[in-house]
Amino acid sequence: MSKNDEEPRAEQWLRSQGYTNIRDMSKTNEDPPDFVVDKRIGVEVRRLNFMTDVNGEIQGVEQLEEPLEGIIRRKLKDAGEPPGGYSVSVSCYLLATSLPATKVTSKQVGKAVDDYTDILNEALQSGRAPESWATQLKCRLDMHFHPFSTSGTGEFILVQVEAATHLRGWVVKDSIDTINRCIAYKTDKIKNLIHCYPEWWLVLVDRDVFTPSKREKDEWQDIRNSLGDTKPWSRIVVLSWLHPSTHVDVI
Repeated sequence: MSKNDEEPRAEQWLRSQGYTNIRDMSKTNEDPPDFVVDKRIGVEVRRLNFMTDVNGEIQGVEQLEEPLEGIIRRKLKDAGEPPGGYSVSVSCYLLATSLPATKVTSKQVGKAVDDYTDILNEALQSGRAPESWATQLKCRLDMHFHPFSTSGTGEFILVQVEAATHLRGWVVKDSIDTINRCIAYKTDKIKNLIHCYPEWWLVLVDRDVFTPSKREKDEWQDIRNSLGDTKPWSRIVVLSWLHPSTHVDVI
């Protein structure tokens, strides 16, 4: 399978732990596991994702974010180069737990990009410095545009897509439920391969669950005490996406 965004983060962490004999199984389509360390440790990687009711089914919020990201990227590409040699970073937040119709989203996103292009042109023609701009679309998508100068060719750059942002916010129960779901999912995935390696590690990359910090020992102990069956995993680690040096051993 192809490498996802979380796997490079996990490999970075493995190397920071002093491991150098790391085989990336995705390069030869032999995963799972995602990595084999020192020829004896099978390592599986998963995003520790916010879970929500996506169209009547409890799923990871990426089920909303990934198709939405595809629509927005296409519209930004269609827009071409922003005026005045500027680049524009774009952040988007869906305040819903279901996707609006693709045509509706595409049309409204395209209009928002066109509107900001007009705003940027107007500022440049009047001699003013371009400013950031935010708008909320009828499809409940918030879009934020941030211009910045560049010495090369300007472009619209999608930097963030988040869904169900109005529901997010960390509590211990959310982390317990999410980690347990991830463990169950990955355990089922490797159940016929357990005999292949003497050790199995599960690396969970926290992007949007807002788990407690490493300093919050009581909260992490509550999480540990509430985990379900953790076999066959000998190590389960939560990594921070934003802070590469931060990790917590769950078991």
